[in-house]
Amino acid sequence: MNIAFWSPFGGSGASNLSALAAAVSAVRFPCRIVVLENYLSARNLGHLLLGERYGELRQNFRQFEAGIKRGDTFLQFLSAETGRRVRGRRCLEVIPDSLYFCPMNQSLSKDIYEYGFMEELPETLEYCGEFYDAAFWNLESNRNVTTPWLLEQADQAVVCLPGTWEAFQKFFDDYKSLMPKSLLVLQEQPTAALSMPSLIRRIRRKYAVPKGRLYGWHMTGELVCALEEGKTVEYVCANYRTEKTSPEYEGLRCLRNLAFQLLRREREQPPLGYPELNAALLARKQSSSPETSSELRKTAEELWVAD
Repeated sequence: MNIAFWSPFGGSGASNLSALAAAVSAVRFPCRIVVLENYLSARNLGHLLLGERYGELRQNFRQFEAGIKRGDTFLQFLSAETGRRVRGRRCLEVIPDSLYFCPMNQSLSKDIYEYGFMEELPETLEYCGEFYDAAFWNLESNRNVTTPWLLEQADQAVVCLPGTWEAFQKFFDDYKSLMPKSLLVLQEQPTAALSMPSLIRRIRRKYAVPKGRLYGWHMTGELVCALEEGKTVEYVCANYRTEKTSPEYEGLRCLRNLAFQLLRREREQPPLGYPELNAALLARKQSSSPETSSELRKTAEELWVAD
């Protein structure tokens, strides 16, 4: 299953939402999720999932690439520096047996990257479908040639919009064809003329959007700090079971409902009682796949973007 996260207005909303939704989905469901993106960025999924050191590691790889052992890749470099395992010769394990990140080759120029990515995209989609239950794609807003193609191919699209009536109307006018497979997430705006409940009621009444496909999302100060520090997974694990009185409750409830709508075909199970993360990222989950699957993954070819 391929799920696209996209915002037609740019900004970091889609990146934040894809990382948070992937972490929540990995905690809630017994499935394997891989997160990818179709563009290069100094601060994106790598920063959100691997922490603040990602930018430094990216620069170190580019600076000392000539001195790295022959055959080493950016993926292998990240594994050695972070202590995380490589799975399927293409991805880095973020949450054991649940969440994986496919890093981009940070030594490539933008033009070379886009050309090679476009050539390898069909094979990448096949790889994701074979080894993972769901692929969460963080897409560039409107300047990348593969974004429209991936939006068309996606089974579902999560569209992140500013929480204003004007923003929704513009999206509806320009991308009406996406509506049948879109889950719309309206990010609360302090200066909006309508409150979030009023805006959602107005959209549902005029456009007949089902309840399970339209969400209002509010980012707290704690969440903003966690995203800035690259502690997305830690935030989710620490607040997943938060009480209704907590300021983090509404945001996590939106993410849990979103994850359920995206992956409801997967067998739901109660989330494990993960503690806050200290030395180890998470207590290791029991793998639901045969041991032989790991051996099969080792035979897959190296993803070109991690070369």
